[in-house]
Parts: sequence; C-alpha cells; structure tokens
Amino acid sequence: MEHGIKNIRSKKWFGKQNDIAWTEKTFNGVWGCTKVSEGCRNCYAAEFAKRVGFGSTRPFLWGKSGDTGSGKGWMVEKGRRHFGETYWNQLHQWNRKAERNDSIGVVFVGNMNDLFEDHEVTRRALDKLWSVIGETPHLHYQFLTKRAENIRECLPKDWFDYENGYPNVWLGVSIEDQSVSWRFDEHLADIPAAVRFASYEPALGPLKDLRWDKLDWIIVGGESGANHRPFDHAWARDARDICQANGVEFFYKQDAARFTNRGKTLDSIKYYNYPMPRPSAPIRLEVIA
Repeated sequence: MEHGIKNIRSKKWFGKQNDIAWTEKTFNGVWGCTKVSEGCRNCYAAEFAKRVGFGSTRPFLWGKSGDTGSGKGWMVEKGRRHFGETYWNQLHQWNRKAERNDSIGVVFVGNMNDLFEDHEVTRRALDKLWSVIGETPHLHYQFLTKRAENIRECLPKDWFDYENGYPNVWLGVSIEDQSVSWRFDEHLADIPAAVRFASYEPALGPLKDLRWDKLDWIIVGGESGANHRPFDHAWARDARDICQANGVEFFYKQDAARFTNRGKTLDSIKYYNYPMPRPSAPIRLEVIA
C-alpha cells in the first residue's frame, strides 16, 4: 500500500540507500546532541558514535573541546563533530544525479544530530545547510527535531516568502507519546511547509490527541536496541485508523526489537506510505504605485 511519492528507495541511479526505511540518504554536517526527553534515553546515534570511537565522554557530549581528527575530514569543537568540504560536496553530487534523471532524491539531515539545537557549532552547520538547500533543488531535505520550540527561530529569513516554505524542505518533530504532542500542536502545525510530519518513534505510549488536520505524514515504530522498551501494537493501530480518517499518510517502520527494521508489517500489512509535497511558489508582493 503506497501513496504520495512513488519512487522513494527505488532509484538505482542514486546509489546505496540508507538503512532508515523512510528516507534514501542521510547527511550530517555535525554530530552530537543532548538528551531532552524519554525518547532520547536509548539514543541509537550516541551508541553508534561510541562504536566508531567517538563520543564516549560524560556528560552526554560527543567529543572533547579541542579534539581533532586531523587528516580524517572532521574535527571536534565544543563537544560537536563537524566536517569539511569533501563531505559537504556530497549534496551537490547527489543533486546532479537527481537532475540528470529528472527526479528528486530524499535526504534526512539529522540522524546524528538535532539541527534545531541551541548550540553554536550546530547552528553554524544549519546556516550553511540553508544556503546549500537553495543550490540543490533536486534534493528534498527531511528535518526532524525534538526541539520544536526552536523551529521558527531556526528557519531562514525568507522562509515565509514562499507559500509553503522552501519547496524542497520537509519539517518534522519527534513525538514519543501524548505528553510531547505539543511539539507538533503548538510549534509546527501552523508553520507553512511543503510537508509537515511526525516521527512517532520510538513509540512509548498512546498518541491520539493531535492536530491531525495539519499533519501530512506520520512514521510509527517501536524502539530498537538491546534495551528497547515495550511497544503496544494497539498504539500503532490507533494511529493508522486516525490517519486513514484524516487523510494523513501512515508509514509503519518496525516493531520493538534488538535490531532495526524487524517486524515491518502491522497486522500482516506493509504500510510504506509517503506524502506528496505541496507546491511552494514565491509569494508575489503587490507593488502599490
């Protein structure tokens, strides 16, 4: 059962796909974050960073200020790992591939960070990314944050010059249960965007009360990892039924399991549904003679 964009993850020309089922590529101009809610407790990104020899310090910082990775294309500054131009140039390379194939590529720009975090290194990377986004129209960028209160201040100044924000940017918030539904309801629901979405993953409790009429897409899944917490399929069924009643695209990612992408079906049905981005032309201001 597929809706919205039809060719996500089916483009051989785009190269190796990411393991995250709802996107095609990941890009992280910066690594590192701090925990803000229960959904962060078993952060997979922090554990992955440790496995590759980075970020084992305490408190929860992904590097020591002053550490560098000389010759490796990255360095650490104030607890954040950031990257050089070789890494950033990937975005232009992917854009050229998409343009040659008269298509788009979908890129998740935050699986090792939260780009709306109030941290000077992260904000610097975000400012740079906004510039690159304007230069790469054949890429659609998926932003996902737990810091919804920062969304508006982090948007570029000309965001509201477009009917639905930048036409190639999707804005999303993480919502692990009803207690943080405010992230969408109070901070994202009324911001114009080509796509507004929510990641109900890891789902840690029921989620029923939401401004569903303002939502385009929801990703639902249990927690992965050795310490994954219980996940009730009834939560996913409720979300699915509400989505179907409100015209929201529903994506079921996984059951709770040790490894990601285990249990990809809900009631024996695979729900890999995607949204269709709204067009977003520049707003033409009336000139009074």
